[in-house]
Amino acid sequence: MAPSSRPAVYRATGIKRPLTEQELVTALEKLFSEDGTIQIQAMISPGCYSHDVIDVALVTFLPKAPTSLEEMIRNRDSVLIDTEKGQLLFDRNFHGLTQLYPTTKGVAVTADIVAVTGLDGHAYGSWRSRESGKMWLRDFLSESFPTCRTMIYGYDSKLGSTVGMHRILDYKRAFIEDLKMTRRLTESTDRPLIFICHSFGGIIVAQTLVSAARAEKFADPTQYAIFTATRGIMFFGTPHRGLLTEDILSMVDRNEQPERTRLVESIDTSSQELRTELEGFIGIAAVGKFKVFSFYETKKSRKLVKGPSGGFSRSGDWFFPVANDSALLDLPGDSEVAIPVHEDHSNIVKFSSPQDSTFEIVRHHISEVSAGL
Repeated sequence: MAPSSRPAVYRATGIKRPLTEQELVTALEKLFSEDGTIQIQAMISPGCYSHDVIDVALVTFLPKAPTSLEEMIRNRDSVLIDTEKGQLLFDRNFHGLTQLYPTTKGVAVTADIVAVTGLDGHAYGSWRSRESGKMWLRDFLSESFPTCRTMIYGYDSKLGSTVGMHRILDYKRAFIEDLKMTRRLTESTDRPLIFICHSFGGIIVAQTLVSAARAEKFADPTQYAIFTATRGIMFFGTPHRGLLTEDILSMVDRNEQPERTRLVESIDTSSQELRTELEGFIGIAAVGKFKVFSFYETKKSRKLVKGPSGGFSRSGDWFFPVANDSALLDLPGDSEVAIPVHEDHSNIVKFSSPQDSTFEIVRHHISEVSAGL
């Protein structure tokens, strides 16, 4: 399918109620009138942090973003824009938690679904099909689970970053605080939780749950509730026992980015730190209070190769970045379901249609763990 099947999607925050989607689109059309051939779509959902005060919109521009917007946000994390409906903050990194679609009006939210991307991934783009342009967490789950609050979590995971966090500990702490903020209200603190994780995102979630389980001792009920409310975790290609990092390290300048180098080394197959933390997670997972679904790739990926212009492409030798014995936890009994996926490490979390066989499995297991909620 043509590249235009993946139109530009931005996040706009600061939307004051009762602004409607059509009113937002009309305001943006006036703002970007010089790009008259661009079609604008918007989906407004409640903000994850402001609770009943400020909404957030996913704004889609077809076939591409307005030139003026691209110029304003170039080399910046976000840009504040004046519209006839007030000031809106636009960004395309989706850092923090973002609700992907509004839940059914007048019906209580039944569960929180939180998806966490991997290292060098994008909170929104990592889950988006290259063929159809569909982002299944939004486009498919909204149809199947309209009463679930489905969110993505973004963080500075780019390998080229020199200013972001560089330790798993820091990522975990930030994720915990974001979860606590969005679940701090009485009606959401104990709401059932389902995690969907890709690669490094699974390590963050696993270590988050270990810390949450220990929080009871420190009289932090909101954090402890993250553990007690968890009903299921879907790990997609998560390197619990490390991954092969040789080609990833080739993208990192050891002299200019020593912290980033250490982060990548901390998730290598030789990492003792990773194995020690894993023991803690296996300890709480084996109890059986939540179900684990471990999806592992059965197609090889190509190694990254640096081209003559300095850019990297996956054109090297074929290999498995995450071996089966790293992707699978081997939990006792029926605590873990192992699911092979005939895709490579990147495409294991990209579904082009609701009829995709792996998505059908995902939908079934979400229904399974949420039954009776």
